[in-house]
Amino acid sequence: MGCDQVSSLMATVRGDGDIYPLAKGNQWKYDFFVDNEKRYSQIDEVMDVSKVDGISTATIKVTTISVSGQESSVYQILRKSSEEISAVPADRPSYVFLHLPMTVGKAWTVNGSLLTVLGREDVTVTAGTYGGCYKVGTQAPQGSASNWYASGVGLVKSEGTGNGTSTRLDLVSVTLK
Repeated sequence: MGCDQVSSLMATVRGDGDIYPLAKGNQWKYDFFVDNEKRYSQIDEVMDVSKVDGISTATIKVTTISVSGQESSVYQILRKSSEEISAVPADRPSYVFLHLPMTVGKAWTVNGSLLTVLGREDVTVTAGTYGGCYKVGTQAPQGSASNWYASGVGLVKSEGTGNGTSTRLDLVSVTLK
């Protein structure tokens, strides 16, 4: 496995090297912070996976829960081939957010932003410690961000800055089927 899961808290992870495992029932829970203050929790759950034109297509239910307990959900479509993973939002054109296989130095653009695989790093979040995660940096006119992806798990951490604000998304728990 490319990104070995180090913490015993994540004993259910069966890392097969898949950088973003999409199977019905997979679920990721994150906490989202703005300037180090928790704003909400987010649960991403794979509701369905099918093949469309030979490409795996997943319906993801994204539920946000505010610190006051208010809950809302939206659905997102992800398409995953051997070359890329793209999001298909309902309100704008689809875009590629990961090019596969992940290799250090690979770069691409999304809506005027430059994304680059910067390297591999160990990352510790509430859900555990993950070694050798791919760090993808984003440079955009309005700010910058870094996302860390663990093989066999998916997104484990995100940090960004822009307009005088810092944001962070940390993986709290993951359930993989």
